[in-house]
Amino acid sequence: MLKPILFMTLLSAGIFSNSLHAKEITSSKTVQYSVSGYTIQTEFLSNEQLRWTYLQAPTNEEVGKTAIEKTDTVQIRDDVVLVAWTEKSGAQVVDVFDFSRQKVIANFIMPDGKRYQSVVKFKIINKNIK
Repeated sequence: MLKPILFMTLLSAGIFSNSLHAKEITSSKTVQYSVSGYTIQTEFLSNEQLRWTYLQAPTNEEVGKTAIEKTDTVQIRDDVVLVAWTEKSGAQVVDVFDFSRQKVIANFIMPDGKRYQSVVKFKIINKNIK
């Protein structure tokens, strides 16, 4: 279950969004970025699913770790999409991808309540549509 502040962020963004258009923005795209000692590849599989993979990680055991996540995806602007999910570990993630600036605001809350936020550039690995 999402924490109240994350839920309200999703709800507010949802009021001003069009999920169908969000799908068009992310469809068939794969992005790569580095944050908190990890290099992450994120593949947008659909408007409701993505796959993340650790290409680099602080420990060798984590390199190659991957998961497919059920997501809530909301379009904030024509080129900005909020994507949220809860991982198997209980970690909660809310990332905002700005495709015009190729920046991601990566937010996650660990199961122990520790919060992290980073703003980093990403590169598009696979770009099948505009």
